[in-house]
Amino acid sequence: MASPSGSQNGGILGVSNKTSFGKNTVTKITASTPSAVTTQPGTRFFNYVVAAGGGGGGSTSGGSAGGGGAGGLRHGSCISVCGNTALGAVVIGAGGSALSDGANSSLVIGCTTFTSAGGGGSGGGGQGYTGPAPAGSKTGAAGNTPPVSPPQGNAGGDGVHSCSSANAQAAGGGGGAGAPGVDACQPSSTLSNGGAGGAGLDLSPLVGTTAGVCGVFSGGGGGGKRMAPGSKGAGGTGGGGAGGQGPSTQAVAGTVNTGGGGGGAGVEPSSGGAGGAGVVVIKELNKASGVWSM
Repeated sequence: MASPSGSQNGGILGVSNKTSFGKNTVTKITASTPSAVTTQPGTRFFNYVVAAGGGGGGSTSGGSAGGGGAGGLRHGSCISVCGNTALGAVVIGAGGSALSDGANSSLVIGCTTFTSAGGGGSGGGGQGYTGPAPAGSKTGAAGNTPPVSPPQGNAGGDGVHSCSSANAQAAGGGGGAGAPGVDACQPSSTLSNGGAGGAGLDLSPLVGTTAGVCGVFSGGGGGGKRMAPGSKGAGGTGGGGAGGQGPSTQAVAGTVNTGGGGGGAGVEPSSGGAGGAGVVVIKELNKASGVWSM
């Protein structure tokens, strides 16, 4: 007698679900290498994160400088792979110095290169100034540059100017992977606050908490503030550096291997904080066998 359809699968109809025994091993790569990792024998699926170097914060010789944009951030989940297989080349982007973009990071998977844009993934914050000033000098830069889907970054926040009080200048925060940079605010003609850097993106569900800042990557740098009253902008979660503030608080660099943007300068004259270098993270998955419903 012929066996009924599906009897070899416990009588359940469906598509076999591959098993993966990657032991949830996480590999953090902080330097360029010809191969990201050689997978374990039982690995069949992995997740990845590619963070580019963060942009450096703005410098100032007479104003408040915008926070640096976070490095672009790309990620993927449940990517199919064979065990005992060397993944492709990795490039780790350096963080940008003051006023400079970070460098690209990339990961090769099969015949495809996944590239995150350095420091242009998220826009830098706009500069505060005493008017008159060049048009557009207080406008935050655009994010997700070059454009990809899903977006790899967000725009920077705008700065605020003052035609009556230089101390009312304040700059916007750099964009983060998870949110735009915050605009500087000016409650009165003599009071302003620098904008916070945009929040980074929490990818701890994909790769755990041992990389980035507890699994959060690519926070924007905080905007600078020339002088009190008011305060500088905080760095965005995920490695963004805080802005500087006169007369003596220097801008803070983005955290290394997070893709965080550097803080914008406030002390006059001074340089913005450097961006944090990028990182690539691979997590080999444990995944139980079973049957997907049809």
